[in-house]
Amino acid sequence: MIGAAVRLLLTNDSVCQTLTQTLASAGDLLKTGSDKVKSTVASGAESVKESVAAGSTIFRDTVKAGKAEFQASVERQRAAPPAPEETPNEQQP
Repeated sequence: MIGAAVRLLLTNDSVCQTLTQTLASAGDLLKTGSDKVKSTVASGAESVKESVAAGSTIFRDTVKAGKAEFQASVERQRAAPPAPEETPNEQQP
């Protein structure tokens, strides 16, 4: 029974042509699908690249602001008069 079906598929021109067209259509669908996947991956990669660039800019600005505030704090500490040292209370017996 299976052999008869295979023989029909291979020897009947109409069936063979329909089968070939079906396989070609499937190949076109795979190519179209792969193109969609490629474009999706490319846009995703671009989005990630933009996010990383924005993140690095934010980080750089944060570090710069932190350094500036640190420098300002150092200058304030240098300009302030030294705090008097505390002496421990001596207890008398």
